[in-house]
Amino acid sequence: MADGSGLFLHEPVRAGYRHVGVISNPSSFSRGLDPREAKDWPDIRFAAPRSRGSLLRTLRDYARSGVDLLVVAGGDGTLRDVLSALPLAYTGALPEIALIATGNTNLAARALGLGGERRGALGHLLAAVAAEAGGEAVLRRVPCPVLEIGWTGQPGRPKLRGFFLGSGAYASGKRLADGVVHGHLQQGPAVAVTVLLSVLRGIFGRRARSAGEACAMRVDGRPTLAGRQFVFLATALPRLMFGLWPFRADGAGDVHFVSISAPARRLWATLPALLGGFGSRLLRRNGVQSGRAGRIELTLRQPFVLDGEFFDAGPDGVTVAAGAPVVFVAA
Repeated sequence: MADGSGLFLHEPVRAGYRHVGVISNPSSFSRGLDPREAKDWPDIRFAAPRSRGSLLRTLRDYARSGVDLLVVAGGDGTLRDVLSALPLAYTGALPEIALIATGNTNLAARALGLGGERRGALGHLLAAVAAEAGGEAVLRRVPCPVLEIGWTGQPGRPKLRGFFLGSGAYASGKRLADGVVHGHLQQGPAVAVTVLLSVLRGIFGRRARSAGEACAMRVDGRPTLAGRQFVFLATALPRLMFGLWPFRADGAGDVHFVSISAPARRLWATLPALLGGFGSRLLRRNGVQSGRAGRIELTLRQPFVLDGEFFDAGPDGVTVAAGAPVVFVAA
């Protein structure tokens, strides 16, 4: 049946193995999933919400129905919206999540080794779920912490939850990438392209390199920057694409971060050191901070990007912390 919120639901029948719900983004690059792909599984609940309000209502309905495996068909933005809404919908344990990568960007699915072809993916997953219910250990589980972004001084504002955050030159590169990449590359590695555009802008754009963005930063309670920042990146993922990993192993915590102060100095020399894991003194001399943390406080004047979408930083800034791990499931 359907309602005006964009939901397409099968009436649930109590399954012998577990309760499964599907969230499909109808505007994804691959146009989400067709419920007919699961025609042999009448106990599956489908929804294609077209707004965050509809998504939250759907997840609350899933929580009441005992859905404990949530299939997310979409890209990084869809996953971010689902992860952000889940704590508002579920009062107990969160469901495990299976990803079917159908979005413009699918960094999380690929970084976690959960990507794959969309065609037949749902049926393959459901067959594995049924097999495991029969005693076969066929599902692979990958726990991964998420970034939690909260607004300083706004305790009532719901937190965002996602995987890759960027500000400064990254946000500028994102605007450029939107015009260059989207609509031209299927399943495009837009994060890598955005980082590359940011770097090129920093190396060849003298004005961008010198101006930066007003920023104050505290890492685990310790002030580390009060001035201008060229770029800031943070992720909770264990890896990115193409071996790109500008994060040092110094420190503790599940938030991997890098900050380059402005004016950006000798990027042509510091980037190989940063990506290659050497030259700590060189990096410090050139205003590069990189490592791991449990909590980072940022006071920004411009919007930041989380998993492909811009968000305001609020009047008092944001806090970036590591949230509880989410368990991802793959067949």
